[in-house]
Amino acid sequence: MRFFGISAKIIKSRLFLINQINEPKKHIFNKTWKESIQTFFIFGFENKAKQYLHLADVRLAEYQKMIDKGKTKIAEKTLVKYEKQLYKAIQAMSKKKKAKDILPLLKDEPITEKHIGILEENLQKVPGAGKKGIEKALETLRKLKGAKKDETVNWQTYRNEELKFEFKYPKELDKQFISVVSESWPSWPPKMTIGIDATETDFMCEENPNYKDESGYGERERVKINNAIYCVTSTSGAAAGTKYVNYTYLTIKNSKFITLTFVLSYPNCSNFGEDNKLKKCEAEQKAFDPNKLADQILSTFKFISQ
Repeated sequence: MRFFGISAKIIKSRLFLINQINEPKKHIFNKTWKESIQTFFIFGFENKAKQYLHLADVRLAEYQKMIDKGKTKIAEKTLVKYEKQLYKAIQAMSKKKKAKDILPLLKDEPITEKHIGILEENLQKVPGAGKKGIEKALETLRKLKGAKKDETVNWQTYRNEELKFEFKYPKELDKQFISVVSESWPSWPPKMTIGIDATETDFMCEENPNYKDESGYGERERVKINNAIYCVTSTSGAAAGTKYVNYTYLTIKNSKFITLTFVLSYPNCSNFGEDNKLKKCEAEQKAFDPNKLADQILSTFKFISQ
């Protein structure tokens, strides 16, 4: 059968080709429509903000996929969608009247640091035209991060002019019993070393519950903190009723191996007797998390321009 001189077979093949071309667009439309419907039926500012943060996470994964495939134009459009989701999350959280209501939300959704790390890494890779979109998204991300209480705001800054990097650290711990070691055993400010170029596939951590080195006995373990992976080595020694723990954190930041080292002292709480001070000492040591301290310090690490 022929229609206006064109065979039915040719018409059918061309219609099939058109459908194939439009199929990705249909998929994108259906996906966007589904996400919009799901978001519409989510109630409460916190729940809305969580949904927008989730969608931002999805868009960032799509963006990274396009960058890896070299599809920069599509990546730029995806980045715009990503930024819109972040902006909506900020709007939803800004409707909360009390900052304390926002903090648990951001604590449960520790994606901002991961996103900042991914975008900063891509900032070094993409062509000049694509950098503006990343810089704009980073600005929006930092606004989002600003809603969270920054415990590092009053910390000291260590700056290495030779290797061109800096990081922040607390002058001292806000603790009654646990303290940094900076005199007889110099370790404060913490020591930061920059290693060779690295990717996630290069990262290895040989866990050992019976680790030993010149600083004493301890353990080595692989831990995940706020989406960052660390190889943590802790060894300890004791003197005059006090335990000294040497901590070493190995991770990858800005495509480099980074090592953070510091020493903390823990008094023997039994030295305080059976009074309220002993209980306070034990409670403080039980609640203290050195991993959180290390992660906070490493989150402030950055290379500085010439």
